Amino acid sequence: MEHLAVGARITVCGTAALRDWVSIPTGPRVHRQLLVARARMQGFLVMDHRDRYDEASRHLIRWVRDGSLSYNEHILEGAQSAPGAIAMLYEGKNNGKLLVRVD
Repeated sequence: MEHLAVGARITVCGTAALRDWVSIPTGPRVHRQLLVARARMQGFLVMDHRDRYDEASRHLIRWVRDGSLSYNEHILEGAQSAPGAIAMLYEGKNNGKLLVRVD
């Protein structure tokens, strides 16, 4: 945060690593850095952009096919793996998008 450019934009997306929100998590106090840099921090939810899913899909498919975008998947087999998958997610033991394949 101490290296923010003037006018920086910070996107907050994804909080899966937080097990619960019973007490709101606290973190570093960044208010001064945001103020001095005249920066903006904003949450992002993919559901806010439902109207652009088709457009995004077209771009993402093209980028994956042409190699501009790559990704990792960590796939576990069977519904019996689901409870362990959640534990893996919280412990950061997955490598890539964590999926459970069920037939």
